[in-house]
Amino acid sequence: MKRNQKIGLVLTLILGLIVCLNYKKLGVNPLEPVTVDTPSMVLNQTDGGKIVTDRSGKRFYKVNADGTIAYMASGARNSKEFYEVKQMVTDGDGSIYLLDVHRSGSRKVELERILKYSPDGTYEACITEISYGETDLVYKNRINRLAILDGKPAWFQFTDGGFSLMSQEGENEFFPYEDAENLLVDFAVNPVDQSFSYLTKTGEIYTRNESGDFKRIYSVEGKEGHWIPWYMSYGKDGGLYCADIGKRAVYRIEEGQEISLVMTNYSNEYTEIPSAEEIRSYPIFYTLDMGEQLLTTDGYGVVAAPAEDTGIGEVIYETEYPLSMSLRVISALVWGAAVLLALLLLLGAFLGIVHLMKSENGNAKIVAGLLLATVVIIALFSMIILRDWNNRMTEEMTKRTQSVSGLAAQLIPGDSMKEIDSIGDYVSSEYQEIRHIMRSMFVTDNASMDDLYCTIYRIQDGMITAMYTIEDYVGAVYPYDWPFEGSDEQWMLENKEQLTYTGLAASEGSFIFTNSPILDSEGNAVGILEVGTSLYSFQQENRQVIVEIVISALAIAVAGIFIVFELLVFGSGFRKLGKGWRSFKALQGREIPADVLRLLVFVIFFATNMPKGFLPIYIINAAKTEEVFGLSPAMLVSIALSAEVFFGALLSFGGNFVIHRMGRRRAALFGSFLFAGGLSIRALIPTIVSFIAGNAVMGAGWGILLLIVQIMIAEKNEEEKADGFTGYTAASLSGMNCGVVFGAFLVNWLSHRAVLSVIGLISCTTLLFSYIFIYDGANDRVKTEKKEESQMSPLRFIFSPRVFFYFIGIVIPVVAAGYFLAYLYPLMGEEFGISETNIGYSYLLNGICIVFLGAVLTKMLMRKISKKGILVTAALLYAAAFFLVSAYPGVLTLLASLILLGISDSYGLPMQSTYYTDLPEVQRYGYDRAMGMYSLFENMSQVLGSFLFGIIYVNGTGTGLFYAGTVLLVLAALFYLTGRKNAKGEKYGDSF
Repeated sequence: MKRNQKIGLVLTLILGLIVCLNYKKLGVNPLEPVTVDTPSMVLNQTDGGKIVTDRSGKRFYKVNADGTIAYMASGARNSKEFYEVKQMVTDGDGSIYLLDVHRSGSRKVELERILKYSPDGTYEACITEISYGETDLVYKNRINRLAILDGKPAWFQFTDGGFSLMSQEGENEFFPYEDAENLLVDFAVNPVDQSFSYLTKTGEIYTRNESGDFKRIYSVEGKEGHWIPWYMSYGKDGGLYCADIGKRAVYRIEEGQEISLVMTNYSNEYTEIPSAEEIRSYPIFYTLDMGEQLLTTDGYGVVAAPAEDTGIGEVIYETEYPLSMSLRVISALVWGAAVLLALLLLLGAFLGIVHLMKSENGNAKIVAGLLLATVVIIALFSMIILRDWNNRMTEEMTKRTQSVSGLAAQLIPGDSMKEIDSIGDYVSSEYQEIRHIMRSMFVTDNASMDDLYCTIYRIQDGMITAMYTIEDYVGAVYPYDWPFEGSDEQWMLENKEQLTYTGLAASEGSFIFTNSPILDSEGNAVGILEVGTSLYSFQQENRQVIVEIVISALAIAVAGIFIVFELLVFGSGFRKLGKGWRSFKALQGREIPADVLRLLVFVIFFATNMPKGFLPIYIINAAKTEEVFGLSPAMLVSIALSAEVFFGALLSFGGNFVIHRMGRRRAALFGSFLFAGGLSIRALIPTIVSFIAGNAVMGAGWGILLLIVQIMIAEKNEEEKADGFTGYTAASLSGMNCGVVFGAFLVNWLSHRAVLSVIGLISCTTLLFSYIFIYDGANDRVKTEKKEESQMSPLRFIFSPRVFFYFIGIVIPVVAAGYFLAYLYPLMGEEFGISETNIGYSYLLNGICIVFLGAVLTKMLMRKISKKGILVTAALLYAAAFFLVSAYPGVLTLLASLILLGISDSYGLPMQSTYYTDLPEVQRYGYDRAMGMYSLFENMSQVLGSFLFGIIYVNGTGTGLFYAGTVLLVLAALFYLTGRKNAKGEKYGDSF
């Protein structure tokens, strides 16, 4: 590799790492200020700054005291981090706690949890989590309000028969309250005496006194007009403030139910509540936070007013914030790195095409041509077939909202609606009648309604108000800030016709919905029923479908190309046999090329890895209903996975005896029979016990087969042996990745058991291969007898320094660490929201690195550093991958770990075999027995890896992976510093 190419490769890796670790900064434009976009909440920080949540809860950012933005964080469903913020609170240290809610479609709650972020906006931990099943009809989050109690995070949570004050230690106290989930609106904690208050939908506020009883301190009963207290906040002095969405004002509640007006219409100059006519044009403040500043939002901008000793200072309305210099510089650097990375990748692709055109390697040209054709076909498919997908689905959704809205509007009694005039009517019989009708239609086991929401509107005192939502978030009167005069609502009520909207944005998001008039018994339009769906969720789901289709097509195509490549290599090796292939007996006198043998390796790993993407998940789910000796699901996964490699290890070690007793050909047929039989058992008897037994039998089969292949490669000359083990590694890992991809693809269409049946059929091809290409050579027994004369004892062989430290420092830790991909990666991927199918497809990143970088990196590194140094660098890459995932857990770092492990395995695994077979102790001990010993340690290391990663999964992946990376570093250093003398046959320098 030329010097410029090396610099370009290193620079590409560095830039890729920079972009990967700072990809969120690509969402920041360093040249423009951040515009406030439908803010839903604003929060005081102890340093005088504030946290703003906008994009309807999909983003939050820290605003410094000087008005510049320090950082930004965006939500994503496929991440440990937040998806949609509903509540936020900050403690004295500046840490941020937020309530994150995941919904299915527009309204059904899937998950709610409280997440902790550091003062600099870095995700730290999940404090608590409530997960709901598919059959749970939950449409309103049960965690209502976050608070700081005695300096620690606490929250109010609705439970059966009341509500509870919760903390990280569990339930602090339970309070009985019938139908609390629907009747209570808000809670607030007094920072002075740690007491708390709650607010009802009928406009009453109760405070808990020192004796533990609740005292009513405020009520709107008897007040004229629409008084609707909606959100509360205590000031630093213990005073209770309230945002009233009916009077569109913020006021302080004094003793004796008296109030003092604090702010209205972006001003603190008012001393009395304005008239009804004036109020209609005023903004509505839906949330409130009192601290160093009075902070609120009207859904379009942020309202801030300093809290002074004499009251509230000048009110400031903020709609955009400039970036801080540090954020601007970092964002610009990340953007620059991304652009430069893209240019380097394009340049690399261009140079690769030029090199390929000049190459005489016909197989490479065929594979490249297939890959190019695949990309072109998928691009055309995306443009032609999928171009109108979103439009067609939008049209279908629009028709649904029209039909459901029209039908539901006819069911609502208009005469009862006219009797609902104030928030106190929430408990009236008329309101409950309407609520019952709507819930009987929308809150059902019919999953087809889960993606639709409904809202009922009325016109009261010239204002548009909501009187009902299916989630029960609003009360009997909930005003909006857009005017009625000249509105679509006025036209609809006057003309009694439907109106449909697509993509209309509001503070809660963007929606597709249809409005239908509600008529009374006289035929007059007295209200409007809105039925719709969240356009954001709808588009996300459509986009996900399209992405799934494209990814599936690309993954299957690339895996197919890998298979074609293996067949081409097999054909190339087969041609070396000459015309003798026409007679199977003629093959017995020939040496089988390594290119032919690697096809058997590919098939073995292809078949065994087809269920890899879903296997741990499948076993854990099965263990929830099938108990086996009282073992935990995580332990059963470890046993099922380790049974295969444990018996593979036993037969690899004892396979030498089987081969000598039966001969290679009969041993290969016997191994193939065990391999196919074990895989078939798993499909025929679908229990965990049979699965473990099938894995054991199957592992014994491939243990014999792979030992035979390794012995046949190890007996070749130096150059053929190095190429053979490189091909062996490439075929095994290529088979593994192709198998995972096809398994992930099939699980979309077939049951798990059906996929296992397909695997059993594929495994039968090993019988045919063994019958044709594995034979007992006439000279093999002579070679074996000569070797047996000079055999070392097994203990002497194992404890010879070079062999011992090779196994301890490299084989055991690196092979055990490789089980990260089989065990922990699928489980972590599912935890981050990656589907089983995409988990399988993602393994292609690992396979591509191995297949296309193996030969290149092996030859390049062998020219520069010793074989021992090559093995150490491979171990260091493993450690780096574990440190990366430990420090920055997420989807991108998981994918980055696939690439790092793929690069390491591409040259590290074949070099393990090459280094080992070059050791003089191996040659004295005998290749057949030595390779059996090697397979024993290799497979037992996999057994160890399955249990180690099970322990890591149960006790915490972050800390566990950090310790695993540290152990890899220490043992690699031990290997390098001991037995510095090169192995026999080392042809390259002693430099690292």
